[in-house]
Amino acid sequence: MKRTLKHLMILVFAVLLATVTLYANVRADTVSGGFAVTATSSGGCTFGTVSDLNFGSYNPLSGNDTTASTNMTFTCVKGQAYSLYITMNDGSSERLLKSDEETLPFELYSDDARTQIFPSQANKLAGTGTGTVTTQGIYGRISAGQNVTKDKTFTTNMTANVDY
Repeated sequence: MKRTLKHLMILVFAVLLATVTLYANVRADTVSGGFAVTATSSGGCTFGTVSDLNFGSYNPLSGNDTTASTNMTFTCVKGQAYSLYITMNDGSSERLLKSDEETLPFELYSDDARTQIFPSQANKLAGTGTGTVTTQGIYGRISAGQNVTKDKTFTTNMTANVDY
C-alpha cells in the first residue's frame, strides 16, 4: 500500500508538473501600441425653408401702408460667419411687384418695426452660426397711395440667400 500511495503521489506530481508546463507554454504575452483618434469639424450652412410673402388685398386709397411678413430658416455650424440677403429673380435692384405693364413698389425689412431694409447682395446682413436652426423674419410693406388699377394681381419672384 505504501508503494501505491507513493506511486499515486508521483502520478499526481507528474500531472501537476505537466499542467504547469502546459500552461506556461500556452500563456500569451501582450504587446500594445497607442493611436490617436481625431476629427476635424468643417464649416457650412444649410438652407431650411422660406415661405411666400402675401400682402393680400391692397387698397391705395385706404391711407394706410399694407404690411405682411414671412420667415426664412437656415442652420450654420457653430461659429460659422454668414450673411443674408434677398435678390430679385429678374436681376433688378428695385423691388417691384408686376402686373402686365403696371408695377407696385414694395420694400422688405429685417425687423418687425420695418426700420432696417433687408439687404440686397450689395449690403449683407451678417451673423454667426449657433449650430441650431435660425429663423429670420422678412417683413414687407407697400406704401399707401400707389397709383394702380383696380383688380390687378401683382407678383414677383425673389431668392433668399445665405452666404458663408
